[in-house]
Amino acid sequence: MFRYSLIISLSLFSFQSFSYQSIFDRLQSECDNGNADSCYELADLYIPERKKNENPLVPELFKKACDLEHARACGSLGQAYLWGLGIDADRAQSVVYFQIACDKNDWLGCSDLGYAYFAGWGVAKDKEKESQYYKKSHKLKENECEQGDAHACYSLANNFLHSRHVGTDPEKSKTLYQRSEQIFISECAQKKILSCKYLADNYLQGNQFSKNLTKSVKYYSKACELGDTNSCEQVITAYARGNGVEIDRDKIHFYRSKVISIYETDCNNKIAQSCIDLAKIHAKGSNTFENGTKAAVKFFNRACVLGKADSCSKLASAYQHGSPLDGYDLYGKINSLPSLKQNIYLALDLHEKACDLGNKRSCKYGKDLKPIVSLDTACGDMNFNACVQLGDKYNKRDARVKDRNRALQYYETA
Repeated sequence: MFRYSLIISLSLFSFQSFSYQSIFDRLQSECDNGNADSCYELADLYIPERKKNENPLVPELFKKACDLEHARACGSLGQAYLWGLGIDADRAQSVVYFQIACDKNDWLGCSDLGYAYFAGWGVAKDKEKESQYYKKSHKLKENECEQGDAHACYSLANNFLHSRHVGTDPEKSKTLYQRSEQIFISECAQKKILSCKYLADNYLQGNQFSKNLTKSVKYYSKACELGDTNSCEQVITAYARGNGVEIDRDKIHFYRSKVISIYETDCNNKIAQSCIDLAKIHAKGSNTFENGTKAAVKFFNRACVLGKADSCSKLASAYQHGSPLDGYDLYGKINSLPSLKQNIYLALDLHEKACDLGNKRSCKYGKDLKPIVSLDTACGDMNFNACVQLGDKYNKRDARVKDRNRALQYYETA
């Protein structure tokens, strides 16, 4: 229930332009001027696809939209409190916002509130209230489905298939799924991204709509063009494996470029996970990029500055050992990338930053590296005893920094 509701609550809007940066700018301006819908939509853009949100801007924007009487945003804020998404988890507070959303007649908020009373999340378990709010949600869904809300129709179809609160009716469920399919098709044509994704997912998996891989690629392509990276990657997979389409390297290249364009915009808007994804793609050295190592370092460093401890630690290790950065490809040709030039001073700085951000591995490596950096500085100042000590450290059989070539260099310097 919550997994399904969170997906709906975060993405009920449409992109009207292929300029992703202009979308951010427009929504930010409108939100600043008190437009609740724009605050809600902007929050969605700050949530990395397929990733757990850690951006504190997201709950702040949901709160602003909720205060501006946006019912669905209140429920989304409840979800943020429930799961600790960009804010400290607080189940009691999540129920407060589910209640606000439900009181404003948001069917999803009522559904979440019913589940809270069922699971005892933030409130005592109460079967009577559970049933009360589920039934209210069902009634609201019926009204909104009649008015053409595809998500309400789809959820209503699920109710008639599984819910013990309203009674099952498989035939009615089937009719509602068909109705939601037609509305989703119409909404996708109006550039509503989540509607395109729902169609693609259902055609791919054959859950409620008839399985059709060709249609799945068609609608994933539309969602990709509207800025959804997960959909782009689904299209890349299809063209790489021939799932519903012919294998086509040119299409792979085209959609890979789309992914990178979206990640770059998100990264520029301080979405750290997008910087990481971009860095990993560059780190693999796809032949469509120039100087992949330099770009990978740039984006890992940007994620580090944005507070991603693992990115700081990853860069630190690469500088410490003079090793390549790891990454992944998007079904493109992979070339080997050179290792980073060893730099123990940068490595120490990055380990210390990662440690400050809570990375225990970097705390340990930074502690081991600090005396080596001090000795290296002394060796550079012609303290030959320090050079010998460094040579010994790099030459020890059980040393973390074992490197016989470097040991030889220090011995030669001494």
